[in-house]
Amino acid sequence: MKKHFSLLCILLAILSCRRSYNEPIDGFAQPEELIFIDSILMKESSGLLSRPSKATLINDSLVAVESVYTRGIWVFDIRTGLETNSILNKSVMEISFYTAGSEWKFYPSLYILDGITKTVYHFDLSQNSVSEDKFIGQVSLEVPEGFRIMPETDTFHFTGKEYIVEMASLTFKSSANFYKNSEEFLGVFDSSGKFLFRFLKYPKSLTDLNGFLEPSSVYNSGYIDTENLLLISFPSEGEILMIDSLGNSADLKKIQLPRSRYFSFELPLLETESGNNMALVQNRPTAHHFKEIEMDQDNLYFQSFMKDNENLDRFLLTSHIMKYNVANEIWSESINPQNFFNSGVFAGVLNDTLYFVEAGMINREEKYIKRAVLRPIED
Repeated sequence: MKKHFSLLCILLAILSCRRSYNEPIDGFAQPEELIFIDSILMKESSGLLSRPSKATLINDSLVAVESVYTRGIWVFDIRTGLETNSILNKSVMEISFYTAGSEWKFYPSLYILDGITKTVYHFDLSQNSVSEDKFIGQVSLEVPEGFRIMPETDTFHFTGKEYIVEMASLTFKSSANFYKNSEEFLGVFDSSGKFLFRFLKYPKSLTDLNGFLEPSSVYNSGYIDTENLLLISFPSEGEILMIDSLGNSADLKKIQLPRSRYFSFELPLLETESGNNMALVQNRPTAHHFKEIEMDQDNLYFQSFMKDNENLDRFLLTSHIMKYNVANEIWSESINPQNFFNSGVFAGVLNDTLYFVEAGMINREEKYIKRAVLRPIED
C-alpha cells in the first residue's frame, strides 16, 4: 500500500507541473545559472601551490588541493583561507611522490597513489603531528605483468579493505590500440597490495577507433561509500555505469547522459597519431571530458573541461557544471560556461553551496576559494 501511495504522489506531482523554460526539451539538460557568491583569499604557509589538478571538500570546514605541477598537497580552512596542513614532495621522510590519485574520506588519514612507482603512501594529517610523524607506511601494488598505472589516473578509491585503481596496457596512450589493449582496465587490490582481479573493458566507441585521439581523459568516476557503488561515466557512450560489489555484478545499471548545449559527446578523431614527443607541443582537438563525480544527498555533479576545438588558435578551455537529481532523474546544466582559469577546480558541495579552488596563476597571482550556487532560470 505504501509503495502504491508513493507512486500516486509522484504521478500527481508530474501532472501538477506546468511546462516552463526550466524543463528539459528534446533530451537537453534543463538550464540553470551558476552564480558565484563570494571568495576567500588563500594564504599559504609552505611551498607554492600552482595549477591544481584536483580539489576535494573534506568536511564542512576543510578543502584539500593537490597539484601535479608543483608536486604537493595542501589543506585549507574554507572559512578563513588559511593553510592548515601540507605534504610537499620530499618534505616527509624524504619521500618523493608523483600524485596519480588520492583518497580523503578517512581524513586525517590520507592515501596517495604514485602511479610511477605503483605505491600507495599512507599519511596521518592530524593537526598536531610533526612532519616525521605524518608518514604511516606504504603499500606496493602487485600490478599484473603487461600492465601499468598511469602517472595520472581517473580512478583511485580505497574502500577501507580494497584499492580500486585504473590500469593501462604498455601501449602509448596516443595509439589507436591503447583502449583495446587495456582490456579490463580497473584493478582491485587488497589492503596489502595483493592483486585480486580486473574488471570492466572500455566501450566500443573507444576500442574500435577509426582514427587517433589526443591523449586525455575519456571517462570519469565516483564512489558512493554507503552503497558500495562505483560510478563510471563514458561521455562517448552517453551513459553512466553503476557498478556494485567491486565489479562482480553481472547486471550493470545505467544512467543516460543528457544532450548538452555546450559539451560535445563526439570524439574529435585525428588522422595521425599525436606522438609522445613532449618537446614538440601541438595544439590539437581534444575530447571534452569531466572530472571526478561529486555528490551530495540528492545529486551527482560533473565539472566539464571543454576545449574550443573549432578555434584552436584561441587556446580556450571552458568549464561548466552538469547536475543529475537521482530521485527525480532530471539533468540540469549551468549556462554560459566560463574560462576554466576564472572559475577554478570544482571541490564539492556543502549545504547546496558549490566550492571551487582558483589557483591557476594564469590570470592573477592571488588564489581563492570560491562559493557558488546553482539556480533555476526564471521564466
